Amino acid sequence: MKYIRNGLFGVFLISYLIGIINLDKWVAMSNFSLTDFTFLLYITVSVCGVLAIYYICMFVCKFEFFKKISKLGQYSLAFYLVHVLILRWITPFVAKIPAGDYSLYNICFIISYALTVSFGTLAISVGLSKIPYLNFLLFGDLRCFKRKNKKQQSVPITEKNVNDM
Repeated sequence: MKYIRNGLFGVFLISYLIGIINLDKWVAMSNFSLTDFTFLLYITVSVCGVLAIYYICMFVCKFEFFKKISKLGQYSLAFYLVHVLILRWITPFVAKIPAGDYSLYNICFIISYALTVSFGTLAISVGLSKIPYLNFLLFGDLRCFKRKNKKQQSVPITEKNVNDM
């Protein structure tokens, strides 16, 4: 089974790389018919790329470091959702910097803007995650109810507990 999986990974990766090199107009050719052969070729290359990346992720997830990092991913939905909403609300009010103007003022403004939006997003998403019903309604997170139930569980009465009272 391992040899079949490694062989499929090789086929998908090579097909994807060959397709990327030979099919250089991915976006420009996006208005073709569903029955066109080019469309089927693009879809095949895309599926090969997705499967190759899937096999790479399966291989990488065997390492302990990546297992720990992937555990943090379960908390990222709240951050991403709030971040997108904040950027949509704030960005129209921020002055647009002309392209090619790399003065010290503009660079400092961009860095401070990015840090402010990132830390603001983090604060808002942590705050919303602390309220169990909002956490469930906005982010679909059921862990908030599991944590709440664990806190409410009573300690079983044993002989040792009775003696300690």
